[in-house]
Amino acid sequence: MTEQDKNQQNQQYQNDDIDLRKLFQAIGNLFANIWKGFILILVGTKRATISHILLFIILIIVGGAIGYFSGSITDPYYRTSMLLHSSVFKGQLIENSIEKLNTLCQQSDRTELAKILKLPIEIADSIKGFESIPFVSEEEIIQVEILREQLKNLNTDEYQINNVIERIQIENKSTYEIVALVYSTRIMSKLEEPLINYIRQNPYVSKRLESTQRNRTKKKDKILRESEKLDSLKNVIYRNLSILGDRSREGSNNVILAEDNMANPLNVVKEDMDLYDELLKIEELLVLEPEFEVVDGFTTFSRPEGPSRSKDISDSILIAIGLGYLFIILKGVNSYLTKVEKEQNEVSG
Repeated sequence: MTEQDKNQQNQQYQNDDIDLRKLFQAIGNLFANIWKGFILILVGTKRATISHILLFIILIIVGGAIGYFSGSITDPYYRTSMLLHSSVFKGQLIENSIEKLNTLCQQSDRTELAKILKLPIEIADSIKGFESIPFVSEEEIIQVEILREQLKNLNTDEYQINNVIERIQIENKSTYEIVALVYSTRIMSKLEEPLINYIRQNPYVSKRLESTQRNRTKKKDKILRESEKLDSLKNVIYRNLSILGDRSREGSNNVILAEDNMANPLNVVKEDMDLYDELLKIEELLVLEPEFEVVDGFTTFSRPEGPSRSKDISDSILIAIGLGYLFIILKGVNSYLTKVEKEQNEVSG
């Protein structure tokens, strides 16, 4: 390497050092300007507050008064909920039914609401609204996530995966939290049964529930008849076994089953026990009716759901202070525009 090349290389290193120093200097100046601007904003806010202290005092008093009286005027309401599971009335169907009730609650005349729920008008007047929230168990979440991972392993498009998952979630919403917002805790216990009857008596639901229960009853009757036949068969087998034990076949005038044709007593007993187990399951389904089941009913709470009066007051004061600063900013902008307009008039004049 010649002396000239060494000088050029040293010059290049010096230029790189200078460029880095300029870069760090520019970054330092940026942060310094940001900090300086922040300090100027604080100083300006302080000056504006001190110069308009009377305005802010008035706004705080007025805002606090508005918050206090608005909290007094607004009736407190209470929230209660129940969990409802239904394999026949789910998804958009139950959401539409609850939304229909909520729409009726927005009307000043609650006659139609009282008619649909079969409630006294005074109870209907105490209802603020209804909500329906899908209840998803941890097991369902895990199953959906497993399915998502399996689809990813098959190199399925992400858009298609989301569509499949969304479709599954919509169709499998079978448990809902039904929320009731009321103005009086005294009506909570009187609201649960009418609300359940309203959902249950939906034609779509009632037909399917009646059909399912009717088929179960028929199946129960069929099992009982078959069980009676098995009992008769067991009696015959027991009598013949007793005769076979007491006498030999030869010379007997009794009508007994031949050994080759005799039913196996153990098989008969097993069949009888299987029928009995199935009978117990059907009776359980007839009582529980899992197609439409209230998992957890309404609970009465004494604490209001809405914001407290102290929160109303603090929110009103903060809004009033914000309006005060907005007024000061608009006033400053107006003064600046007036000043610019005046200077332009002087130049043109």
